[in-house]
Amino acid sequence: MPAASPPPGDLANAVRAARWSEVRTVTAALPRPLPPAVALAAARAARELGEPQRALDLLHAALPGAGELAAALRLEAGRAASAVGMDPWPWVSPLLAAATPAAQRRAAAAVLRSAWETAPLPALGRVPPAALPRPLRRDLAAVLAVRGADRRAALRLLADRIGDRPALRTAEWLAGRGDLAPADALTVAEALLAGGAWREAAAL
Repeated sequence: MPAASPPPGDLANAVRAARWSEVRTVTAALPRPLPPAVALAAARAARELGEPQRALDLLHAALPGAGELAAALRLEAGRAASAVGMDPWPWVSPLLAAATPAAQRRAAAAVLRSAWETAPLPALGRVPPAALPRPLRRDLAAVLAVRGADRRAALRLLADRIGDRPALRTAEWLAGRGDLAPADALTVAEALLAGGAWREAAAL
């Protein structure tokens, strides 16, 4: 597949300097359809300037012919989708495949984690856990437990494993409730210790 054409020099300079109004002006004057690299810059500018739906429209049009830039367009679309209250999953889920470069998998996971912090809980319930890598699956379980105030789900997560970020987050939330049975308090304390939260563990 041929390499994507680089954006014009003045546009590239504006992107590097984060002059998003200038990026919008330059890209608006270019003929359509925009090449993928230019569409990516235009979409980033639209999102940064508070127009995430416009960003999504640009990315949707550019993605079919994006070639090697498809991952970058998907990541930007995931961020734009989150900004308009949509689920980024359809955009970034292809980047979670094991064959995808690790940097792209990490970026896709970061987009999802960020979205999960603010997405409505019913929307989170529609994310297919089986399609997630195990670390992301635990991140989602922790978000659902903590944001949904589900103590049983939180304790199940700790029973499955401690020593990772979701376990620490869940343990900190449980510790703050102050109504734990002795056995549950011990589990929470172990999770806090495993996560380095010594003072919180000692307070239980």
